[in-house]
Amino acid sequence: MSVIFGASTDLGHPRHSSRFIGPLFHWLFPSWPPERVDEAVIVVRKFAHGYEYLILCWLAWRLFRSRDRLIPGRWPVSVAWKSWALATAYASTDEFHQLFVPGREGAVRDVAIDSCGAAFGIGLIYIVGRIRRKW
Repeated sequence: MSVIFGASTDLGHPRHSSRFIGPLFHWLFPSWPPERVDEAVIVVRKFAHGYEYLILCWLAWRLFRSRDRLIPGRWPVSVAWKSWALATAYASTDEFHQLFVPGREGAVRDVAIDSCGAAFGIGLIYIVGRIRRKW
């Protein structure tokens, strides 16, 4: 959560991250027009949004799983819901925080992206658990 909070400050402003991502796309795809590079930068930034909340959800899963009494061999639905809810609630507070950071904006679409990243994380946990025959 501290890493996400730090990224919500001016340090995470697009002008800072675009200094790295934009030139990388220019180097990889020199024929792309600047508009296309800008679109690719936005896609990478939004993917990073979802990915950081996937990690947060996984960490919350580990916390709640260790604290709850679980029935061996069963998918712990309550742990999954608590993990997703924590990540989504933090996404909401993170976007609210950005409303007060100059140059940043809080956006409902970012909360939706973050929430989907957390849900994707829960889905991955479920799939890995099934493959490993844990539930």
